[in-house]
Amino acid sequence: MELILKDGYYVDSNNNKWSADKYSHDEAIKANESLVNCKDCVNCVNCFSCISCYDCMKCAYCSYCVKCNNCLGCNDCSGCIKCKECADCSGCIKCIGCISCYDCMFCKGCGVCYFCKFCKDSENLDSCENCKFSHHLENCNNIKNKHHLKDGFSIGNIKHDVKEVKHVEC
Repeated sequence: MELILKDGYYVDSNNNKWSADKYSHDEAIKANESLVNCKDCVNCVNCFSCISCYDCMKCAYCSYCVKCNNCLGCNDCSGCIKCKECADCSGCIKCIGCISCYDCMFCKGCGVCYFCKFCKDSENLDSCENCKFSHHLENCNNIKNKHHLKDGFSIGNIKHDVKEVKHVEC
């Protein structure tokens, strides 16, 4: 694909661009060849079907990501929106509004989550109260909106059925 120099960027026909300050023309061509079906991305390499991402590198099997920033080494991500500073994420699906996530898994609808690696293992939770929809944390007693759990949940020794509880905040 041919690149044109415009406003200090090498730009392709899908408006993906690489800074002429960071990339030589040949490097920009190689980076361009590594993108598959991406649009409006800036300085990205090895991504697939991403839109408006910035400085993402070596993401593998990520798809349909929107407005990601500084992501590195993500795997199997899909449907991510407004991610920022992600690194080495694996198995992420339908992430929305993530910030500073690392090794995030199955988060959805998080509002002010930081370093979502804590969401995977309930024994290491530091601030799970920040997660709005942590339905994947079946063993966590610290999360908001436990009614999103599929099979109910326990508080202390009391087991709750999802159907009987509309909203619980711990």
